[in-house]
Amino acid sequence: MHIIKGQKGPVQILSADGQVTVVPDNEDRFIMTAQSAVQACQSQEKLKRAVQAFKTEFIAPLFEWVENNKAAVSKIFIPVPSQCIEVYVIGASPSYDFELGKQLSRLEMKLHEEGWNVSVLQIPQADLEELSTYFDPDSSLEIHA
Repeated sequence: MHIIKGQKGPVQILSADGQVTVVPDNEDRFIMTAQSAVQACQSQEKLKRAVQAFKTEFIAPLFEWVENNKAAVSKIFIPVPSQCIEVYVIGASPSYDFELGKQLSRLEMKLHEEGWNVSVLQIPQADLEELSTYFDPDSSLEIHA
């Protein structure tokens, strides 16, 4: 909340016959407070829509993709993003799978076309200790094939 210097205490709001009136000396503070409240509500609603979009437009297609490619994929990790969303696809094979690499390129392009700033990377089959050199598995989302 923004406070105008020299004014303290709550903003005085009066109501009579269904008409809301702000005490004139408090008008500027009321407008600033109301703007902050509206922005907070809008931000919360925007966050709810973004989380829902992340679930339905990003995570759900990844689940589907993993299911369709479970012969070549062990699991997927999605660490907490910094600049873009990173998706680490852990292969079922201990060596790099070039065919899987082509499929991952198509998956990344599809996600980009949907508006997601994402980088999809393949890591050959590895244990958690080895994976921790790429990202923190403990703080990541994990999708199993």
